[in-house]
Amino acid sequence: MMQMFVWLVFFLFFCGVLLVVEYWVRLFRERDEYRREELIDFPTIIRERMLYIVNGQPAGYMALGLGALTGWCLTLFGGLVSPGSPRMPDYATPEVTNYFFQSFLFIGILHVTWPSMVEIAREKSIELLDQILAAEVPFFLGLCSTLAAMSISIWGVYHEMSFLYCFTNMLVCLAYGGYRLNQFNPPGAEGDY
Repeated sequence: MMQMFVWLVFFLFFCGVLLVVEYWVRLFRERDEYRREELIDFPTIIRERMLYIVNGQPAGYMALGLGALTGWCLTLFGGLVSPGSPRMPDYATPEVTNYFFQSFLFIGILHVTWPSMVEIAREKSIELLDQILAAEVPFFLGLCSTLAAMSISIWGVYHEMSFLYCFTNMLVCLAYGGYRLNQFNPPGAEGDY
């Protein structure tokens, strides 16, 4: 239970940080003068950026939740297939499989295979899957924030994985999440501040 609480705190914090930093980067590129409220009204910034990212579509919210769920499933699967794991899957054991499944490598694999998955969904005419795959930025925001939060919370709660690995993995996951947010421009949302 403690693991879930710590993960939730880090997940919300990392999502918020990514959304605020993305907002600041776009704001600093657009204008030279800012009001104080534009820079530090964090609840408003996070709410507006989240609405901007999901583009007002239910599929955007589902993609965000699916990204978080995918991160959890990867972590639990890594613990399940770890050699010598106990009867219940322990997703914090320092096994090679856990270092692989909880790493930024899966984000890289999804980054490379995403266009193929979109193409397959369009060929099969699966409408809901096509809409979720079209909302790739919310999906990757959820996935990157989940894996970053998992890395730090597993180290913080269990101390079983290397801190250097967990910290580096967290930074790479958040950097990729920020990169994806920075690339996002929904149709008709130019200069929306």
